[in-house]
Amino acid sequence: MEDGAKFEWYSIPVPYAASDDDAEAEAEAEAEAEAEAEAEAEKKLSPFSVVELPKWHSFAALKSSIYCLSGPTTKTWIFDGCCWKLGPQMNVRRSDPRIIVLSGKLYVLGGLYDDARDEYIWMEVLNPKRRAWRPLPNPPLRIWSYGMVCAALERTKQIINLSLRPSIYVVGLQLRVFLELK
Repeated sequence: MEDGAKFEWYSIPVPYAASDDDAEAEAEAEAEAEAEAEAEAEKKLSPFSVVELPKWHSFAALKSSIYCLSGPTTKTWIFDGCCWKLGPQMNVRRSDPRIIVLSGKLYVLGGLYDDARDEYIWMEVLNPKRRAWRPLPNPPLRIWSYGMVCAALERTKQIINLSLRPSIYVVGLQLRVFLELK
C-alpha cells in the first residue's frame, strides 16, 4: 500500500491486585506484580502482529477482536488474536470514520468519502454474528466528520455526537431517531 503505514501490535501484561478484603494478600500481590513488571520491562517487546494499512483508518475492540476500518474503502479488517482477516464490507466508502461499540455491535459514523454523495449512508451498524453491515437512518442535516466526537451511552442505548457545526445530536438506537440538543 503506497500511502500506508505499518502497525505493530504488542501484548503487555497488566498486573492486578487481590481483593480489597485481604490487605496482607493485597500487599503480597502488589509486591509480586511489581517484581513481574520490572522483569517484563527488562525484556524487549516483540510485536505479535505487523500489518500495513492505508493512511486513514479507525480502530475499535469488540469482545476479543480488533476491528479496523481503513479508507477510503469499504473494507473491514478483523484481528481475531491470530491474524488479520478481511471482514464484511461496509455499504459505502469511508475515510477516518468514528467507531462506537455499543451492546455488542459496531457502529460507524461519518467519514464519508467524496464520491458518497449519491449513496448517503451516514451511519451503519455491524452485528458480528450476522457478519453484515446494515444502514441506519440519516441525521436531519449533514454532519461533517472533521472534529466530530462521539460517545456511547450503554444504559440508554444512545450515541451522542458533537461536531464542529455547533450542534449536538443524540442518536436513539431503539427508536432509530436523531434528536438535536440545543
